[in-house]
Amino acid sequence: MRSGRLRVAVVAACLLLAPAAALAQSSISGSVADNTGGVLPGVTVEAASDALIEGSRVVFTDGTGQYTVIDLRPGEYSLTFTLPGFGTVVRDQLILGANVTLPVDATLSVGSLEETVTVSGATPVVDVQQVQRIEVMTRETQEAIPSGRSTWSYALLIPGVKVHKPDVGGTAGAQQSEMMGRGLDAAHTTVQIDGMMINTMISDGRYQAYINPMLAAETSYTTSGVTAETQNGGLRINMIPNEGGNSFSGNLFAGGTPKQFQSDNWSQRLGDLGVSPVSQQVPKVDLIYDINGYIGGPIVRDRLWFFSTQRRNVIDAGVLNSTNRDGTPALDRNSITSANVRLTWQMNSQNKISAMFDKVRKRRFSQHSPGTDLETAAASWHSPHYDTGTAKWTSTISSRMLAEFGFSLAYEDWDPGYYRYGDIPIVQDRPSDGALATCFETPCYPEVGSAAHMAQLSPAMGGDPWYSVVSRLDNYMGLLHTAKDNGEVNNYTHRWAYQGALSYVTGSHNFKFGANFTNGHNRFTRSSNGNLRQTYDSAPDPSGRVLDWVGCDHFAATVNLAADRPCGLTGVPDQVRIFAHPIYTALKLNYNGGFYAQDSWTIDRLTINYGARIDLSAVSVPETPKGLGRFTEGYLLTGRPSSELPRFGPDLAPRLSVAYDLFGDARTALKFGWNKYVSDVGGNLPGRYSYGAAINDDRDWHDCHL
Repeated sequence: MRSGRLRVAVVAACLLLAPAAALAQSSISGSVADNTGGVLPGVTVEAASDALIEGSRVVFTDGTGQYTVIDLRPGEYSLTFTLPGFGTVVRDQLILGANVTLPVDATLSVGSLEETVTVSGATPVVDVQQVQRIEVMTRETQEAIPSGRSTWSYALLIPGVKVHKPDVGGTAGAQQSEMMGRGLDAAHTTVQIDGMMINTMISDGRYQAYINPMLAAETSYTTSGVTAETQNGGLRINMIPNEGGNSFSGNLFAGGTPKQFQSDNWSQRLGDLGVSPVSQQVPKVDLIYDINGYIGGPIVRDRLWFFSTQRRNVIDAGVLNSTNRDGTPALDRNSITSANVRLTWQMNSQNKISAMFDKVRKRRFSQHSPGTDLETAAASWHSPHYDTGTAKWTSTISSRMLAEFGFSLAYEDWDPGYYRYGDIPIVQDRPSDGALATCFETPCYPEVGSAAHMAQLSPAMGGDPWYSVVSRLDNYMGLLHTAKDNGEVNNYTHRWAYQGALSYVTGSHNFKFGANFTNGHNRFTRSSNGNLRQTYDSAPDPSGRVLDWVGCDHFAATVNLAADRPCGLTGVPDQVRIFAHPIYTALKLNYNGGFYAQDSWTIDRLTINYGARIDLSAVSVPETPKGLGRFTEGYLLTGRPSSELPRFGPDLAPRLSVAYDLFGDARTALKFGWNKYVSDVGGNLPGRYSYGAAINDDRDWHDCHL
């Protein structure tokens, strides 16, 4: 055991002692020679661009004539090569994309300092040093292509990327879609802003925030060959944010879709699948509009820039086989309002600080899915808000060394409640008289249609709707009604990420070592009317009884039942699902992440990228109170400390890739890669060990009710 730990410690020490390039940013690299082919060490290479708040970055070629300029923002660049005794060479109009290495070589001729040779408009199009498969989408491209203008609708345009549901014309923009790359699960997807992780804790990071599309100047999508900077090996999305600039600028986008723009798409094939021919019951856009704008510029030129963007997105669409009582389409109505601000401060010639905060207020006024009655079982999200923030300090210690430290957060808080239809008391937190009639032995729920049930249903008979207005699933009509049954009341998921890196560039070598870790928690509250759901037989009860309750005729009309068919709500359920509500669940990610080291070594036309990570993680389940419920006694749920739960790591994940510029003209490259990855750890792992996870108990009605 000791020898195994010693080997891990030695490997970790070797990785951390390796000198190490910048957190998921772009670079320009190449070689400088004289007109006889001899390499030129000591050449001053200056990269200048309006995209840099400091204006320019200076490096020098090493003993092999190689240079690399790292941590560059996307934009148009000019490179100036100078060496005493040689003429100056300028390469301008070079377009640098996000997360790429741009190869630019130069040849200097002997001459006076006054001689300058300028070469324009010759940007190489092939990255011959990186093996990563990267697609870059600019802000202009994103606006030009019709889409839902969401992170997942843009990702769907990238070869090799899938989402778990389509976003046609923005109809899916109100609910996140999982994004997957290279055939891997969405838990392997990493989403970043300026190289800093913003994955949520939800479902191990599968779902992301609603990012304002104008936040990013460019977005890179890495679908394979992810380097040691990133733990996961799936899709990596890195949004390079707008920062402002030395000139004031702004933009406004306005778009929309009224219901008149969509025709009736019902077909006999849909009818054969059970879709009603009534046009209102085929999912259809009622209204979509998107107003999005930004403004940015200098607060102090070359010193302090600002950028701010706001968005209002409304998405109202119909739901399959769902209408209101007046026959109009029952809509799932949503709105997303967001505001974002970013500040970039060049403290001095060596240090820069940037910070961003994005606030999203999302409302779901009438959430329901096919097979759910809007007026009795839909949900309303009262005050959801989602926060995303980043802060980053970059220090150019010297022309060869760069240090970066960053922090990011991703919060998603939402509070679903019952949709209110007029004054109908669909939901109550507890019985109206405050007294909870508990039941720790079954049966204690009256048979539907019985005198006891009617007494509960009718306040005039001394009953309380809290007990009787419970969730009902009618298999005969495929309809969930009376009350929603997912029991969500409060959801709070918070995640924080920390990272730091040190880069050292010699020209031929681009070393980097660093660390990135995350921690966070998920906290959920579940409650429901009567703490149970009744499921009804698909055939009438032999006694011929049917449930006599307000709204039966409406539901029969909703699914267009023939006149000779019964309502479908029989007097006796065949199954009851009992919930251990109310319940409070806390899931904690103590830490997840690792240390890494890597190098990009260029030897003439060959570039070898090698590195490794050491990853580790731990989770726990804090103690949470258990309220007194109808079927459960109140007690304190015992927590599960991290020492009792599985820990992962230290896991060694090597990364190796080779790129070769086949003809030396930066147009054709041969690439090979071999890498090992581990997946992200979020809220799912501790959830497996939470006592609050097993909250349902399915009981056959006839076995437990006399």
